[in-house]
Amino acid sequence: MLFVAFCAISFATQAKNEHQDAGLKIGLAAGANFTSINTDAFNAKIPASLPSLKKNIVSMNGSFDLYSEGEPLYTNINIASIQRKSEQSGIRLEESLVNLDINLCYIPLLWKSRYVFGGLGLGQMTYTASYFSDQPNLNFSTAAAIPTGERNFRLKPLYYLNLKAGFVQSISKKLPFSLGLEAGYRIGLNNREWALYGNSLNNSPSMNASGPFASLSIYVLDHFKK
Repeated sequence: MLFVAFCAISFATQAKNEHQDAGLKIGLAAGANFTSINTDAFNAKIPASLPSLKKNIVSMNGSFDLYSEGEPLYTNINIASIQRKSEQSGIRLEESLVNLDINLCYIPLLWKSRYVFGGLGLGQMTYTASYFSDQPNLNFSTAAAIPTGERNFRLKPLYYLNLKAGFVQSISKKLPFSLGLEAGYRIGLNNREWALYGNSLNNSPSMNASGPFASLSIYVLDHFKK
């Protein structure tokens, strides 16, 4: 419900801007994302023979802005998808982490070729970690840890408050291409315990979505002063 309310407010704001100005526009961005999450509790529980979850991850991200020309307030929707593989002692780990957040952003400083922005939003994180055994002959400790050859751990959705700020610089005088750098912090709103195939486990480690992030992106938009 909180997500729905926030989206309604954001899009209502854009609708007002559209009525007042030339109309609603869409800006696109794609680039590299760095994110950090606290996986210590999970790693402390797994056997030493298994590969551990990484705390710092680099991935690709994409976003789009809904804005009206000349208006400092706009809506930003961002998604970062992380797919990682690692291996240790014949055991393969496949991680999948997806962040989706909707942000209400404001441009306090705007020039002809650059601007500074800040944003506040709500987001959702999903995370799964799957262990696979590719070796037919396992040692005892590995066989005990993964008796069926596969284990799939997952978290129910984690929600977070998103705080961020950034800087965008135009890189073309004739085309609407810009280079943007942003950084921020996710404040986790709930804690979830890891589940095995969706089933709860006794003494299962928990985590939330809290952690810093940063991204470097190429923008296709035209927020700049005319």
